[in-house]
Amino acid sequence: MDRMLAVVGPVMLVLLLGAAAAQTPEDNDRTCSGEDDTAAIAACTAIIQSDQPQAEDIANALNRRGHAYFNLGQSERAIADFDQAIKRDPGNVQAFYNRAIANFGNHHADRAIADFDQALKLDPTNTYALTNRGAVFADAGQYGRALRDFDQAISLDATNANAFYDRALVKRKTGDAAGADADLARARAIDPALGR
Repeated sequence: MDRMLAVVGPVMLVLLLGAAAAQTPEDNDRTCSGEDDTAAIAACTAIIQSDQPQAEDIANALNRRGHAYFNLGQSERAIADFDQAIKRDPGNVQAFYNRAIANFGNHHADRAIADFDQALKLDPTNTYALTNRGAVFADAGQYGRALRDFDQAISLDATNANAFYDRALVKRKTGDAAGADADLARARAIDPALGR
């Protein structure tokens, strides 16, 4: 039986390597952007290591791979990929945004705010960055700054349930119970599952 395993092992390895090599650039693009984080890491790595990738393609693959690492709980690897994506493409708003989220998750609020600031400098209408930067400010007890970010996010997108919800929490902390109730009602009208 041991002899059989010795033969099957290399055959399986060859088959697996052959399957990986059979991926076309289009397959890698699709898988790199897909929802299976483990498969995305492999496909994004293939794009990064390919012979003739464009700088923007590498930056996007690094950003997506970083996102997959973050989803799998590997935040340091994620941040390293976001760093490289930003180095290759300093205008990559999504890489700044993703690195901000990872930094906040690692309890580096100052780094998160700096990254959200840069994302907003590149795209002032990015309501996700505004809402999440507001959440970082709120977490730090900087309620005025948080409220300004939530107000701006809501002015740009009146269907931003998270901004209404987060603003309700801050209003409650600052003693504006009526404003908090109104924002919470609006958030739940947009997304009934929010905060439950």
